[in-house]
Amino acid sequence: MLTYDFRLPPGPRTVEYALLAEELGFRAVWCPEIPAFGHDIWVTLARIAEKTKRIKFGPSVLIPSYRHPMAQASAIATLEQIAPGRLMVGFGTGFTGRAGMGAYPRRDMPEAVSLTAGPPRVRQRQRGLENDQQRDGLIAPAPASA
Repeated sequence: MLTYDFRLPPGPRTVEYALLAEELGFRAVWCPEIPAFGHDIWVTLARIAEKTKRIKFGPSVLIPSYRHPMAQASAIATLEQIAPGRLMVGFGTGFTGRAGMGAYPRRDMPEAVSLTAGPPRVRQRQRGLENDQQRDGLIAPAPASA
């Protein structure tokens, strides 16, 4: 079966566009993480998660050097609770994104935020958050599969 995805610009009408994409039968919507645009990716995706029912969604790519892995894991776990099974996440180097902000590519990234260590550490920290949530008696999503 042929499916279609749609890349949405971050902004005040993103949720409106996501609802239209869902109505038109799109499989997923993607939003880029571009701090220079002034719209936080996780706030935008949370708004999409709360307003849509079926459509999958996610950041076009997450850049490990933009945020600490614990912050990324927390956001991922939160959205998984809001819209179970609909969030899709991918990681990239951020070369062009950093250049757009006038920054050079990171060559000194500590292991905690490097591209090779970032995704596994996010998964590890997400599992840790889930364990804490289960201990506190809250409903937590199933651990992400590796």
